[in-house]
Amino acid sequence: PAGLNAVTTAERTTSNTNYVAKAGSTMTGALLVTNGSVSANSISPSGDANTGFNFGTDTVNICTGGSNRLTVNSAGETVTTSNLLIDGDGIRLKLGDAQDFQLYHTGSTNKIQSFVGDIELLAPTSKAVLFGINSVEKARIDSSGRLLIGTSAARSPANVAASLQVEGTDAATSSISITRNSANTNSANLIFNKSRGAAVGSDTVVQNNDSLGIISFAGNDGTDSNNAAAQIAGLVDGTPGSNDMPGRLEFKTTADGAALPTTRLTIDSSGNVGIGTSPGKKLDVSGEFRSTAIFSSGATSGAANANQAVFDYNTSDTRILSYNSSGSSI
Repeated sequence: PAGLNAVTTAERTTSNTNYVAKAGSTMTGALLVTNGSVSANSISPSGDANTGFNFGTDTVNICTGGSNRLTVNSAGETVTTSNLLIDGDGIRLKLGDAQDFQLYHTGSTNKIQSFVGDIELLAPTSKAVLFGINSVEKARIDSSGRLLIGTSAARSPANVAASLQVEGTDAATSSISITRNSANTNSANLIFNKSRGAAVGSDTVVQNNDSLGIISFAGNDGTDSNNAAAQIAGLVDGTPGSNDMPGRLEFKTTADGAALPTTRLTIDSSGNVGIGTSPGKKLDVSGEFRSTAIFSSGATSGAANANQAVFDYNTSDTRILSYNSSGSSI
C-alpha cells in the first residue's frame, strides 16, 4: 500500500485502515483502531490475537493469554491482576513526589525505608496487623491495639486485658528480659508511673493512697485467670509535691477460698514495717509471732535505750518486760 505521505490529508483522516506509513517515513494524525477485546485485541502480534492492547472508555489494557494483566484507568491509576515482579538485586520501588519511600531487596535483606516522615501500618476496624516468619504468625497488634506475642487471642490475667501480652509453652517463649550493657554500676529498669491527668502525656500530681504500680501473680482456675494469688503494690504514702514523692510498698496474698488478695506486710514512707497492720514503729506486728531471740541496740526516741530489749503491751509504750545488757530486768 501507499505510504501515508503519498496520500492527502483528507484520506489520512478517513476510517480506511489500509493506509499505513512506510518504513522511514513520518506518520501524522491519529491511528484509529477498534476497542478490541481480550480475545481479539486491537493491537496484537501476528497469529496471537489474545495478546496485545485493547481499550475501553479512557482506559488502556495490556493483555496476555486472553486476560487483561495491566490497566491504566480514567483516573490515571495503574491496576494489575497479577504479581508485580521487580527482578534484580537492589532495584527499588520508589514512591512519593521525591521518591522518599522505598521498597527493595539487597543481598539477603529486605527493606522498607522512609527518608521523610513516619511509616504507618494501618488495619481497618475490627482487623489486626500480623507479623510472621516462614509463614507462621509470631506477633500481632489486635483490633484493640494490644501487642500479642506468641498468641492471637488476648487474655485478662488478674482481670486486666494488658496492652502487651506474651504467651508461650516454655521458659523461652513465656519470658521477658531486660539487659543493660554499660561499664558502670547502673542497671536496667522496669518503671511504673502514674499521673492523675486524663490525657496521654499529662503531668497531674497524684494524691495520697494512689496506687502507682502493681505486680500481680495470677493462676488459671480452670475457667480463667482473672484472680490474682499475690500482689506487690507501690502506693503514694503522704502528700506529694515538687520533687517529693513519699511512697509505700504493700505485699498481698489471697487466702484459701478467697478471690482477692489482702495486704499482709507494709513498708511505709518512713521505713516502718507492719505485718498485719499499718506500721507505727520500725516493726509493728498484729497477732502472734515467733522469734528465737530479740536484740536491741542504739538509743532512739520513745524506744528502748542502748543494749536493751523491750516488750510493749500497746502503742502507748507500756512496757511489760524489759532487760538491760546484763540481763537484769529494768
